[in-house]
Amino acid sequence: MRIVHLQLFALLLCAGCVSAHRSVVISSATAPVQLYLEAPTRVIAPPGSAIAGNVWFDFPVRAVNTSSKVLWLHGYSLDSPFYSYSTRKTDSSRWTKGVVGYCGTGAGVHEFDPGVITLFHVSVPAQHTGRQIRVELNIYGSPTDSKPVIVRSEAALIQ
Repeated sequence: MRIVHLQLFALLLCAGCVSAHRSVVISSATAPVQLYLEAPTRVIAPPGSAIAGNVWFDFPVRAVNTSSKVLWLHGYSLDSPFYSYSTRKTDSSRWTKGVVGYCGTGAGVHEFDPGVITLFHVSVPAQHTGRQIRVELNIYGSPTDSKPVIVRSEAALIQ
């Protein structure tokens, strides 16, 4: 019984933290940055590598600052921003967050000027073949901003 109370307390505490730092999430169509998922490339890890035979899809993602303002991205560079992705089975299924690992070493805040186009890549394991993917990117109004606008791409099929 005590464990249940502690879990409930932790859940309420986390919910309070999330609501205190709430971000705005908008679809790419109305966002200051447009995200476009391009056709993926199927990649197979070469023999002799630590992950030999593993298969994944590499999605090029084009991000365009369509606003008239300088915006900011967190990551290693404009072409290597911190992003997240989610997958789902069908249009009516819930989105499930994918696993993306960042160590953070060398990361910083990068200026994203109006009209600039940047290209980065999202890798998705082949086990998600046939599912839909969408990519999210945090956009900041200043280099010290702590509440991002989260931009989402349209869904694309993993195939």
